[in-house]
Amino acid sequence: MMNKMMVGSAIMAGLLFSGWIYAEEGHKHGQKEASKTGAQTIQGEVLDMVCFMAHEGQGPKHKSCALKCVKEGAPMGLLTKDGKVYLLIEDHASKKPYEQMKDWAGSQATVKGDAFEKGGVQAIVVKTSEKGK
Repeated sequence: MMNKMMVGSAIMAGLLFSGWIYAEEGHKHGQKEASKTGAQTIQGEVLDMVCFMAHEGQGPKHKSCALKCVKEGAPMGLLTKDGKVYLLIEDHASKKPYEQMKDWAGSQATVKGDAFEKGGVQAIVVKTSEKGK
């Protein structure tokens, strides 16, 4: 009986340890890193990416929906005047500039931060943000 308990405990410990190793492998950022395009300043409309991607939701008519969706957790983007879309990414070290943008969905804003491109997706880490006029 004691032997079965020890074997069972050893198996459980092994499974837990192997799960931890597997989880750590997923956090190695060095594999296929995004290409960093450097610090940029980008201006445009703050988008609710769900509605924009699904049915081109944008502009003044979509503002109230965008505000609702973003506050419920939809990812945000920035649509520039030349039609480029940047996924907005929260800066883990300073969350406020990203968080305040949730109140600006459907409005113009300027974002400064590090821009990246990976798999055809353009993104910018929001270091500073300012509501447009």
